[in-house]
Amino acid sequence: MMLLLLAAAAIAPAQSDDARAMIACRSLTDDTARLACYDRAVQRIDADPADREKASRAQRERFGLAGANAPAAAVARQARPEKIERIDAKVRSVGFIGDGRYSILLDDGATWVFVEEISVQPKVGDAVVIRRGLLGSYMGSVNGRREVRVQRRR
Repeated sequence: MMLLLLAAAAIAPAQSDDARAMIACRSLTDDTARLACYDRAVQRIDADPADREKASRAQRERFGLAGANAPAAAVARQARPEKIERIDAKVRSVGFIGDGRYSILLDDGATWVFVEEISVQPKVGDAVVIRRGLLGSYMGSVNGRREVRVQRRR
């Protein structure tokens, strides 16, 4: 068991949550529960790279949706992909909402709404960057212009 903990400490920073989960197993006093805890932690670390890719793809598809911080499927829980902090996409279509606000459909199928006024109307083919903001918010920019708050609709 101690060797397992030492291995966990050497794990890359991207898997530090998994290492913390292993270390938390030490506090369990029941031998069966402690072993099961270690087994679950090791299973997440040893996840198949294909599973990690599936989980990463699922996480990207849910980026910005309400409740997206909770894993969507068992594979996402097991593979533990790196948390997505931003997406880069292209505008597929644009809708005008009013007051300088727009709704955009991205090439990945996600629909985002600019919550604040933007100075230039987005056009089909424009590059869009959407990143996580503070307190669960999201910020978006079109063609590298000033970021404004955005919300995912679909």
